[in-house]
Amino acid sequence: MSKWRERTRQISSYFDEEGLLYIPMMVGHGRKEISSKLREEFDNIGATFFASYFYSRLHEINDILIKELISSQNPRILRFGQALAVGSNKLYSIENFDNELLKIMFSNIKLSKEFIQENFKDPCLCSDILKNFSINCDTTLNYHLSNLANIIDTGLVDISAVSHFIVKYFKQSKYLFDMAIKMFASAIKNDPNLVNKLIDPLLYKIDPFNCAISYSTWLIDINKYIFVRKLIIDNVSSPYSASAQSFIDRQTILDKYMRWHKIKY
Repeated sequence: MSKWRERTRQISSYFDEEGLLYIPMMVGHGRKEISSKLREEFDNIGATFFASYFYSRLHEINDILIKELISSQNPRILRFGQALAVGSNKLYSIENFDNELLKIMFSNIKLSKEFIQENFKDPCLCSDILKNFSINCDTTLNYHLSNLANIIDTGLVDISAVSHFIVKYFKQSKYLFDMAIKMFASAIKNDPNLVNKLIDPLLYKIDPFNCAISYSTWLIDINKYIFVRKLIIDNVSSPYSASAQSFIDRQTILDKYMRWHKIKY
C-alpha cells in the first residue's frame, strides 16, 4: 500500500459514526466528500474545506491549520483535525491525547514503544484495547501486533484476562512472522502460564501420524511447534515445567522422522 493510500485510510477510519465523511466506494477507486453539514461548521471558523484537497495534498497540510482545527470547541471538527495530524504524520500538533483518540490511533497506525509508554498509562484504557482485539481477532494486522507487544510491555494489563485472544490468534494463523514473535514473547514474559495454552493445541497435531492425513496442514502445525519451542527457550526461565520440557524434547523425535522420510521443514 502506498504512503498516500495508507494515510488516507488512517484519516477516513476516524469518520464512521457521526457522518463527518461520506465515503462511497467504487471498484478500484475510493471517492471521499465532506458532508454539507460539516462544510457549514467549517464555514463558521472562516474556511471551507474539501476532502479531495486533503487527500491529494497531505504533504502540504499546514501545522497552523491543524492546530486551529484541534483547538476547536466543536468535538467533530476537533476529531477531523486530529485525523489530519495523524494521517499527515504531525502528531506533535496534538497536545492532549484523550482515551478515545488513543484507541483510534492504536487501531489504525503503528505506534512507537516510547509513545505508548508515555501516553498509555491508564490500565482501563489498556484493558479495553486488548478486549477489543480479543473480539476482532480476524482483522489483526502486523502493526496491531507491534502495538500489542508494546502495550503488554507497559505492565498495565493482566495478560491472563485476555489470553483467549492470544490463543485464538495463534490457532487461526497459518503463518507467524516477526511481529507475532514480538507480541507472543512479550505476553509470555508477563504470563509464563500462557505457554501451556499454546502447547495444548499442538500436542496431537504434530504427531507424525497426521503427516499422512493432511501433509500441508501438518507442516503448518510443525512450523508452529518450532515457533513455540523457540519462544519457550528464549523467554521462559529454566527449569521448565514438565509439560514444557516434554514439548521441547519432541524435537528429537520429529527430527528423526523428518530425516527418515527426507522431509524438509
